[in-house]
Amino acid sequence: GEDLFLPGKLSAQVAWLEAREQRTFWGHEVEHFDSASGATLKLHSKLGPMRAGAGAADFIYRGCPFASVSVMVRRAALPPKGMSTRLRTVLDWKFSIDALVGGGEFGYVDGVLARYRVHPTNVINTHSEEMWLDVMTTLSLLEAEQPQLARVVRCGRARSVYRRGIRRLQAGDTAGARAWLEAAAAEDLTAVPKLPAWYALAHLPESLRQRLSKRR
Repeated sequence: GEDLFLPGKLSAQVAWLEAREQRTFWGHEVEHFDSASGATLKLHSKLGPMRAGAGAADFIYRGCPFASVSVMVRRAALPPKGMSTRLRTVLDWKFSIDALVGGGEFGYVDGVLARYRVHPTNVINTHSEEMWLDVMTTLSLLEAEQPQLARVVRCGRARSVYRRGIRRLQAGDTAGARAWLEAAAAEDLTAVPKLPAWYALAHLPESLRQRLSKRR
């Protein structure tokens, strides 16, 4: 398995839950480590800071800030149908949104309480296209199931498409980058403040683009 619990994880998370009835979904810091050597590679929060709040909108727009191994959910908030059978690789994102759609609080406990094993065959390395399709499917399902969240779903879709455009630009595919960035703007131009700047970069010569993108 890829996930390891560390001593004190469960007791710390249960204590956090029991402090407030509104607390619904929570995680903690996770250490990523190399499977072959055991060496620590980074903390999960380097991918994005831990966050706290309430409701599903933040998770739709910015994604879940917690590694799957760190997550605990209040039983009363579990989605009645569990994880969606429409998804194949990114099942936990919609699950977290469904758990929070009632307005419950999310947050985190301090400390590294689990480790995540990194190796060449992690799903994130071998199924990136399937993961992208699941992200788009999740947003479509939410749009149909939660019409009150339609605005933030559009923003979330624009943000996801925008990130795909940035990856194309970083790979040197300027035409592809422009197409994805245009699609993000068509979804919701206000969702990503930096989108116009990246779109402008996609029209510049490569040497100038590389110098400017390093400053962003």
